[in-house]
Amino acid sequence: MRRFRHLGALLSTTLLLLAGPADLKAQAEHGLDDVQPVSRDAVVRAMLLEREKGYDLTASTNATRLWAHTIFMLAEWAKEAAPDGSPLFLHEADYYHAYLEATGLDAAGAPEFIRISHEYGQHTLIEYRLERIVDMAETETIPARALAVRTWWPESGSLGDRYSFEDTLSTPRLLVVNEREVSYRLLDFGDQMLFDRIEGIRGRPTSGVLGVLFEVLGTGRIVWSRMAVSDDGSLVVRAKAKKLVSKTSTAVVERDGTGGDVPDDRTDLRVVAERLERPLEVAYQPWPF
Repeated sequence: MRRFRHLGALLSTTLLLLAGPADLKAQAEHGLDDVQPVSRDAVVRAMLLEREKGYDLTASTNATRLWAHTIFMLAEWAKEAAPDGSPLFLHEADYYHAYLEATGLDAAGAPEFIRISHEYGQHTLIEYRLERIVDMAETETIPARALAVRTWWPESGSLGDRYSFEDTLSTPRLLVVNEREVSYRLLDFGDQMLFDRIEGIRGRPTSGVLGVLFEVLGTGRIVWSRMAVSDDGSLVVRAKAKKLVSKTSTAVVERDGTGGDVPDDRTDLRVVAERLERPLEVAYQPWPF
């Protein structure tokens, strides 16, 4: 199978950069005085459960999958303890060190996407109360679970308003731009997950013919991404980006992180891809924080 192409690759790389943590200064900056800190041990436990599924946690193309399932697990545990509890507050160092522990890597071997999030000290808040995220009266298909996620780092003279990261393992190579503030909703419908209303993430190819084209067009804004896991553990991703025009694309990520277009001879993956093409509209409550 060919390495990742076009938008499917871009979304798998961009969304992995949404993981990140928080400190008291960031908490005060957003006027939050009632949050639940997430323990490092809990993050490690959630990641180890993902490792048991047999996909490569160190591959950048699998990082979105790891992040989504990890924070959903953290939210489930929090909901069991406090169904109407306050938003979760994930500290940067806890996520970083939990990832190293779960993968068995040391700091020198940390992937670029983990290292750069650690260096910028991104912060994450997670709202897990469904009724505070989804407008139940206006939504036809209610998700089983929903999260509202915001990541940021405090304003600083030494840090800019964005950072970029180039995934040199994909073909074509991809440039990801992460703004200082990123927000999105993450919904679980049982047969698929949806990253929706994404703000603060942009990206573009940097090599080949597409690289030349996007030098002229500039980077596109990531709008949404849908993903589902097949019976053999492969991940099917469908995503939309927008610049001058909108572009929607579907790709497959195998458990070892390699990926490409949906193969013509894989009926099972075609069925999953078709599922991700069905209309899905959700009405939301006002942003919770």
